Amino acid sequence: MKDFAGIEELGSLESCLSGWFKAKSKEVLALLEGRRVLDVGCGIGGFTRVFVENGFEVVGTDTSPKCLSIARKTDARFFLEDITNLKNLAGSLGYFDTVTGLDVIEHVEDDVKAIKNIRKLLKANGVFVMTVPAFSFLYSKHDAKIGHYRRYSKSRVKNLLTKNGFKIEKIFYWNFPGIFGWFACKLLNKNPVESSNQTVDKLYKIWFKIEGRIKPPIGLTIFVKARKI
Repeated sequence: MKDFAGIEELGSLESCLSGWFKAKSKEVLALLEGRRVLDVGCGIGGFTRVFVENGFEVVGTDTSPKCLSIARKTDARFFLEDITNLKNLAGSLGYFDTVTGLDVIEHVEDDVKAIKNIRKLLKANGVFVMTVPAFSFLYSKHDAKIGHYRRYSKSRVKNLLTKNGFKIEKIFYWNFPGIFGWFACKLLNKNPVESSNQTVDKLYKIWFKIEGRIKPPIGLTIFVKARKI
C-alpha cells in the first residue's frame, strides 16, 4: 500500500477552507441513507468524523497508513484497504446502507473495479455517494502530484455507474468559483490549497449560502447519488 502524496493538504482544507469543508459536509449529509456508512478513501478522517457526529455507524478505509494513523482519533472502525482488492472488508458484502467515495475514485487507476466492489459492499437498494473533480481541461501538474489519474465529465460518471449496476438519482456540479481559482493555479503552476487564505474562505462562506439554494450549471466538483440496482 502506498502513502498519499497530498496528506499535508487534507488538514489544510478543513482549517484554511472551513467554509468549503462545512458546505461540502452539508451536501454529503443530505444524500446519506440508513445508518451503516462506509467511507472509502477516508484520508485523515475529516468526513468520517462528521458522519460519526451525526449519529452514523461508520467504517473508514484508506490505502495510506499515515492518513489512517490520524483518522483513528475518530470514534469509528478503520481498515487499511484497497477498494480494488477487498481483503478486510471481504466479509462485509451487502452490509452497508451507504458507501461514500469523496474525491477518491480519481485516485484509483481501475475505477471500474472500484465501482464494482463498492456495489458488492452495499445492501440491496443501498446508495453510493461520490464526488469527483470535474473537467479534463483543468487537469494540472498538481492533479498529477497528488495522484489523480483523471478528472471527470458528467457523461463519464454516468457511464461508469450505469454500466456497473447503479441507477443515478442525483448528479450536479458544485463549487462554481473553484473553477476559476483552480484554472489560475494551473496557469501559474501553484498549489490551489496553499494559495487559499482567510479572504478566500470568507468569500466561500458567502458563496455557498447561495449555491446551497441554486445549483450552478458548472462547478469544480461533480456530486453523485446512485442507487444499487
